[in-house]
Amino acid sequence: MQLKNLLKVSCLALFCFFALPALAQNKTVAGKVIDSKDGSPLIGASVVLKGTTTGALTDVNGDFRLSVPASATTLVVTYIGYTRKEFPITASPMTLSMDALNNSLNEVLVVGYGTQRKKDQTGAVVKVSSDDFVQGVTTDPLQQLQGKAAGVTISTNNGDPNQPEVVRIHGTASLGGGNDPLYVVDGVAGVDIRTINPNDIESFDVLKDASAAAIYGSRASGGVILVTTKHGKAGKVQVSYNTYVASESAEHLIQFANASQYLAAYQEANKGASMPTGTSTTSNQGANTNWFKALLRTGFTQSHNLAVSGGTEESHYRGSVTYQDQDGIAINSGRQNFNGRFNFDQKTLNDKLTITMGLAVDHSSSRYTDSIAWLDAAAVPSVISEYQPGGASGQYQYINNTQENNPVPFLADIINRGTTDKIIGNLRLDYLITPGLTISPYADAIRGNGTGHIYIPASTLLGPVVDRNGANVFDQGDGDEDNSSTTETIETVGATANYKTTFGKSRLNLLGGYEFNKYQYTGFHIEAHDTYDVDLPYQNVNAAINVNPVTDLSSYSNSSELNSYFGRAEYNFNDKYYVTGTVRYDWSNKLGINNQGEVFPSASAGWNISNEDFMKSVTWITSLKLRGGYGQTGDQDVIGPYSSQLLFGNAGGTLYYDGASGKWLPANFSIQNQNPGLRWEEKTTVDGAVDFSLFNGRLNGSIDFYNSNTNHLLFPYPVATGGQYFVNTILANVGTLNNKGVDLSLNGSIIKSRDFSWNAGGNISLNRNKITDLDGTLPGGAQVTQPYLQVGSTSGLGISGSIANIGYLATGYPVGTLLLPQYAGIDAQGNQLFYHYAADGTKSAVQANALNIGNPGSDDRRYYTTDPKFTYGITNTVRYKQFDFNLFLRGNYGSHAFNEVGMDYSTIAGKVGTYSLLANALAQGINSQPTPSSYWLQGTSFLKVQSATIGYTLIMKDNKYIDKLHLYAGGNNLFTFTSYKGVDPEINGNVVGGEAGIDARNGGLYPRTRELTFGVNLTLK
Repeated sequence: MQLKNLLKVSCLALFCFFALPALAQNKTVAGKVIDSKDGSPLIGASVVLKGTTTGALTDVNGDFRLSVPASATTLVVTYIGYTRKEFPITASPMTLSMDALNNSLNEVLVVGYGTQRKKDQTGAVVKVSSDDFVQGVTTDPLQQLQGKAAGVTISTNNGDPNQPEVVRIHGTASLGGGNDPLYVVDGVAGVDIRTINPNDIESFDVLKDASAAAIYGSRASGGVILVTTKHGKAGKVQVSYNTYVASESAEHLIQFANASQYLAAYQEANKGASMPTGTSTTSNQGANTNWFKALLRTGFTQSHNLAVSGGTEESHYRGSVTYQDQDGIAINSGRQNFNGRFNFDQKTLNDKLTITMGLAVDHSSSRYTDSIAWLDAAAVPSVISEYQPGGASGQYQYINNTQENNPVPFLADIINRGTTDKIIGNLRLDYLITPGLTISPYADAIRGNGTGHIYIPASTLLGPVVDRNGANVFDQGDGDEDNSSTTETIETVGATANYKTTFGKSRLNLLGGYEFNKYQYTGFHIEAHDTYDVDLPYQNVNAAINVNPVTDLSSYSNSSELNSYFGRAEYNFNDKYYVTGTVRYDWSNKLGINNQGEVFPSASAGWNISNEDFMKSVTWITSLKLRGGYGQTGDQDVIGPYSSQLLFGNAGGTLYYDGASGKWLPANFSIQNQNPGLRWEEKTTVDGAVDFSLFNGRLNGSIDFYNSNTNHLLFPYPVATGGQYFVNTILANVGTLNNKGVDLSLNGSIIKSRDFSWNAGGNISLNRNKITDLDGTLPGGAQVTQPYLQVGSTSGLGISGSIANIGYLATGYPVGTLLLPQYAGIDAQGNQLFYHYAADGTKSAVQANALNIGNPGSDDRRYYTTDPKFTYGITNTVRYKQFDFNLFLRGNYGSHAFNEVGMDYSTIAGKVGTYSLLANALAQGINSQPTPSSYWLQGTSFLKVQSATIGYTLIMKDNKYIDKLHLYAGGNNLFTFTSYKGVDPEINGNVVGGEAGIDARNGGLYPRTRELTFGVNLTLK
């Protein structure tokens, strides 16, 4: 027995001698695996001891724990869609940060009232960061978004520096306006995008479909563009200075007949007779004037931006100031802009409370041109001199033919100025009540003041001009003064509650909020006449002796309110299945009393196929995701305050004699019909998409399909006066508009090495727009049955009557449809011929006076559409060591426009000798009066070399003060390849209704600019 016990004790001792030291050599390693960019936990990541099979998977919180030998030094972490990484073992708990193979999938998107990882998105959201921006002349921030987001079309109507960019997301969604997107800057909605300097922008996030934008309810039918400005980062103070200078010139001019071409055309039209010489404005004065060049110059632009940023782990700040001065290429035109921005955030109360605030100020000063000057430049023949023949040196010639004036004094002598001052402030508090639950009260305000001033000196050379508010300032020859002022105030207060939690393999994110918006607008306008020779341009109102209190004085003051409740729920199961739902209730006093509130819901879902087990063997697919959604948004921009109410006012300055007082008093009439049922337009969208990343993130892209219907279209519909209607139009909800299309975007890393890289990206968008219904019910039950509405026309010398009415809204056709006779050529005498259709369907070529111009669809005219078949953008970025090169192309295919200038200035007979001609007018051989027809409907497909930039970066390692210096040179709008004969193939981007598709003389002749730039980006240590 004793021997057995001794053996047991010996065995135990031997076990302890060998086994316990071995056990003592193991240790426990614990930690969390997170995303390196946003810090979110990675569920199911593999954590393995290097060189062994010992490992573990992370749980729903990204946590892991495993036992490893005491001598172990390295862990290997792998996760689908992320780079394999090795980490040295340190004291627990460890935090292991993983980098996504495809950074675009891992980037953080800004969505309504929050953020979201791109890989978690279920709606159509596209991000353009500052890394994608093009250097050079960017006086409007939207130029940095142009052509880089599929489904987002950005165009400029002309080269005027005071002309804003026009943005359309997934086509035209409204007939009466309200197609512009909602701009939200750092959470502040309704900001004028031009008040932001591009150097201050961190990123754009575009909410393209209703499932993403419905959180903004009645303001989002045109889409939403969220702008995030730059903020400071923890670390040392960083100072940067960005500057550029640029020269600008006309990129293309319409070719009008020079003197020799004009005189040849005169001889052709007058059977060989030469044009009489003399000093009258209908004779050959011996000049060879290019009237457009007489209005143009080389413009210069300079821009300076200084920014200072920094912070600690608890607080961050960034401040910047910017000055820009841009000369227009038209004489006496341009724009100056000064703005400043300061962003600050501070953590306190043991990091439970985060205070975020921002302040921005902007001042702009504009020198405007008037469209009449460009119209005159097109009309006056080249054989007429700019200066008075035989007059004093530099004395402008007086030209007073019908529709003709000397255009140069309109720009040189008229003072047309405007200023805008805006201040934007925002404050937000984020307080963490319990883990996962944050409440966030916020407030922001926008205050704007604008002034307008026009001074027309006493001169017979000048005519009426249009002020910045669209009012005509009528010159009476003895000096005229026009002054206006406006104020705008937008105030917002609100609060959100956000709860985030995880359970099992699920993540849940809940958001609820309330918001109140108040809008106030006031304005004043005065026009004064007969200042005679008192030349005090900014002090002339008191000097004027003629002010009509009825027609020359006006003022307004209006306001509206918007109350909103909103919520959103996001659910994610195992990073595979995603569901998002939003709802918003908006109430506005702008609407009719019967329809002041509306609910805007949305729902979307996503399936990350690449995270499924059956996809693990497909190594060339980095990420593959299906998503789809449904949502509703509204449009309230079409509706102004009091639009639903019966309004009275003075119509056209009419007076009546009051016998009791013995005075002439203003006569007030009904100026607007009431509509108690007036409601928002409602846009309903269904969409589906595929997002993909291939070859370890080297090729990324998405395909989006959408179909949207805008119901309850707002439009001023014609009505018969009498009974309940006092005026002949009423703003009402009648009709439906459909948009459907496809967006495709691709981005690829073609070459990627230490010293050389080549990245290319492209997008293409197809949109089909169609009016599906123009019928409905007006207030009081009146039925509207109308297959079409005539809403647009063309103009020119000798054009009048029904044939000039070419712009139509027609059921079954898109916005921008034109109704035109079919061109059949010219006869031997140069008369234009058009097809006439007999009752039996046969057609014959006839002159214009034999055409049957009656009801559309039953006469000799046919509908023509002007929308493009698709738009596209292509970007190439090449880097070699410290050199960089960027080339950006964009364009469209299949679009058309009615060339009004071509129609008006191609006819020789009846025009030559008094009015200008195009250079190719003689070759065209047209001798009959200008007539709208399909001949003037010209293709406007184009390819633009939008920008090209080459730069070099100097790394100043040994310099005490300079960290990095980047020099670049480039150009914008360098070349346009098109067959279109007008000023530019991009026309009327901001026009809806019947004028869309018409390249009108009045307003469309300011040439686009070509810009050549040199710039410096400097970062200090």
